[in-house]
Amino acid sequence: MCFENDIENITAISTSIIAVAAIVVAIWQAITTRTHNKLTVVPHLVFERYVDEISMTAKIILKNVGTGPAIIKSFDVYLDEIKQKPFNAKQWTDIVQISNFEAKSIAGTILEIDSAIGINEEKTILNIELSKTQKKSEINKAIYHINIKINYECVYGKQRRIELNSDLLDTP
Repeated sequence: MCFENDIENITAISTSIIAVAAIVVAIWQAITTRTHNKLTVVPHLVFERYVDEISMTAKIILKNVGTGPAIIKSFDVYLDEIKQKPFNAKQWTDIVQISNFEAKSIAGTILEIDSAIGINEEKTILNIELSKTQKKSEINKAIYHINIKINYECVYGKQRRIELNSDLLDTP
């Protein structure tokens, strides 16, 4: 009789331990899955600068090379570290002229707050068609006066920031 009670107690304790272990594993799996899901939708914005002396064009392009959409939270343009506020697309002409470009045509855009840049999507922020041949070093020197700062986030709300001139290699 005593033996039966011991078996029942051992069975009950074992069942409880297995149930607690199953709950712990389920919680751990949920945390791991959520972390994995967050990592699979991380945006990564990069600026690319193209200067072509043959076609006499200069471009600033923004690309999302990450694995998720980038939601724009702020888009600020600076000229010699002075914030241009309020900024609209028409002001690109003024900024390009102040930066000593001799431009034939200027096409610029801004990014709207809460707009999204999809995976592998690219946006031409500034496109300048130069009116005369200029050396690549002169163009890069002029671009150095222009800075763009963008705050963006992923769908899970993690904030990130990118600056045009933070990675400029050809600084004067």
